Amino acid sequence: MKFIVGFMFYSCSFSLCWAQYVPEPNQKKDTTVYVSSTQKGSDKKERKSGFDTEKLVPGGNFALSFGNPYYIDVSPSLGYMVTDGLLLGLGASYIAQGGSTNNFTYSFNYYGGRVLARQKLFESFYANAEIDFLNVQYITGIGNETLRKWLFSPLVGASYVMPFGKRGGVQATLLYNLNYQQLYSPFPSALVWRLGFFL
Repeated sequence: MKFIVGFMFYSCSFSLCWAQYVPEPNQKKDTTVYVSSTQKGSDKKERKSGFDTEKLVPGGNFALSFGNPYYIDVSPSLGYMVTDGLLLGLGASYIAQGGSTNNFTYSFNYYGGRVLARQKLFESFYANAEIDFLNVQYITGIGNETLRKWLFSPLVGASYVMPFGKRGGVQATLLYNLNYQQLYSPFPSALVWRLGFFL
């Protein structure tokens, strides 16, 4: 760095030296831009704000069981990490089940969506809550006629996560259906076990 040094001279007569206040000249403000060593040779990264696609967490539950009876559950989901411990998301559900018993053959299809939330409690353990909206098919009992209706099911419970990779994991979840209706629900009880994943 180059420095410029200015000198000021005062003159006096042979026998008399005049002393007076001399204002300092206007000094030019230092406009030098200092760059830290971490920023040299690279662009400064701006802090992201608003929606961040890196916080999206795809996942879901898939179950297949063939034979008599058969059972198929395809329920993908997409979550967003609101904070390091809180995930909010949406999901879709499609369930097909059927079989035959006592010379009676049945086949049901269920579809719908859900809103889900997962809050970390401590290492590997989470509290879970969901609201399911499921369009169910059921038998009326009159000539084995089937009808459809929407079923609203709030579920609460907990999950255990076994992580793998950078941020993925397998999630084992146990939920309790607060509005369980045996006549319409595709599940045999109010307790719902799920084994899913997220990436």
